[in-house]
Amino acid sequence: MSFTNTGFDREEGGNKWQAEIIKNRSSPMERGVDSEVMGGKEGKENICVIGSGDFGRALAGRLATAGYKVTIASRDPDRNRSLIPSGVEISGLSSAATADLVIVAVPKDFYPSIPANLLKGKVVVDVSNRATIRRDSTESQAEQLARLLPQSYVVKSFNVLSAYSLESGGLQGSKQVFVAGDDASARDLVSGVVRGAGFTPVDLGGLSSARTIEDIPVAVFPQWRVPFY
Repeated sequence: MSFTNTGFDREEGGNKWQAEIIKNRSSPMERGVDSEVMGGKEGKENICVIGSGDFGRALAGRLATAGYKVTIASRDPDRNRSLIPSGVEISGLSSAATADLVIVAVPKDFYPSIPANLLKGKVVVDVSNRATIRRDSTESQAEQLARLLPQSYVVKSFNVLSAYSLESGGLQGSKQVFVAGDDASARDLVSGVVRGAGFTPVDLGGLSSARTIEDIPVAVFPQWRVPFY
């Protein structure tokens, strides 16, 4: 699957995300949140990545290398089986039901096909980026996913990373990864996984901040118009 990260409308508040980042610079850990809630002090989470495209595989590989148990869930597990990173399992979508954390790594157009019944009560991470320069909705793509999964805890994160950098090891540990979600415990869980993967989580609060987060990649890298998936 191909999903292109494009565009940022500076007239719609181009510096808003910068102000929010400065205001919320401290990560949950730095604000004193119990470390056992973040990243599983007593053990790594069982993570399911829905989507076997480039980005899903790259992120799954990074998390597996960091010590997490990772399964890629796909409607067609055999399609990319030969490309699955070492240490990562691949299975059908039913594997999402046993995961502690589910990462949705498919383009927005495929959101309606996600099995909401399997994700009830789970923390679900949206990693998507827009395919258009301007938003075609007042909602972020993460908010649209949340509407489709009303019984899940949707968090926006990981969208500022690229498959190439994840696979090549070109990202440094100081790389900031932004996190937004309406449930504080869900944000803390995702922040812990971000940290466990070797990055620095930056908590921007509620899911409405996903609108800002989805603008960040091309705001920081104006020439970045390549697929994330």
